[in-house]
Amino acid sequence: MELYRDPEIRIECLPLGGHESNCYLLFCLRTREVVIIDAPDEGEKIAEGVRGAAVRALVITHSHGDHVGAVEELRSRLKMPVVAHIKEAEDVPSGVDFALVGGETIRCGQLTLEVMATPGHTPGSISLRLGRHLFGGDTLFPNGPGYTRTPASFRRLIATLRRRIFTLPDDTIVYPGHGATTTLGQERKLFNRFLSRPLDANICGDVLWM
Repeated sequence: MELYRDPEIRIECLPLGGHESNCYLLFCLRTREVVIIDAPDEGEKIAEGVRGAAVRALVITHSHGDHVGAVEELRSRLKMPVVAHIKEAEDVPSGVDFALVGGETIRCGQLTLEVMATPGHTPGSISLRLGRHLFGGDTLFPNGPGYTRTPASFRRLIATLRRRIFTLPDDTIVYPGHGATTTLGQERKLFNRFLSRPLDANICGDVLWM
């Protein structure tokens, strides 16, 4: 499913696996290179989606099973490097070829993706920014943050959103790990309203802004 296209970029989304986790294909149209973002399952569909393009990398936003199920199959089929945050690397099947810490860039033809460390959902969650496009994994969804297991993780995720995500412009398009896209402008209003209310010190899990 094509989500965006301009003369330089094409972004496609493949919802895959039992959890319908989103795999994103980011194409540089000038060079026919592509970066794969997450590999939930059904590796043959991902491989078919990038057929005819040069795969620069498979980037894993975090190492939960519903985002890495097709890693080994794609590594065998496409022979591309697999990259993830250093705190996630041990949980990516067969490990990673390059470990990230945040602040790096990933080239895809004439495109440059900025790697952002966005901990909270997991300790090594990352997001990838290309101009006004933000691939956030399970950091931010429409109407809420990603799932957190503990109150400490929830507070860490809220801090990430405050300091790193919501510093970006309102017209930034968020491509989440599950579900439909949203914009930071839309989510910022709900986020600020959420933070204006007293919060339960033990809050975590699946949380909605409203």
